[in-house]
Amino acid sequence: SVQVRLIGAAHMVMYLLMLVVPSLAILRGIGSGRGLSIYGIDVLQPTGVQIDFLVTPANILHGWLAWLLLVLIAGHVFMAMYHQLVRKDGTLSKMV
Repeated sequence: SVQVRLIGAAHMVMYLLMLVVPSLAILRGIGSGRGLSIYGIDVLQPTGVQIDFLVTPANILHGWLAWLLLVLIAGHVFMAMYHQLVRKDGTLSKMV
């Protein structure tokens, strides 16, 4: 049905954004010359040199896509609660 396809598409977009949004943040950090540190471990040393072709797309897309991800997550939580509290169809127990 159309509803099942829309749900599947929304989940795929949400999972894709969970990869893309942090990747853009990493590109922006690297491109700004700050380097990359993960849990206090320097993976890439800071260079102090800005690389515009990394920073510009990340600056344009990161914020908008992060807000879209937040809206999708909020919708996901809302629908899970709706199924649990209103429809009482056991969907939440299937998710966890």
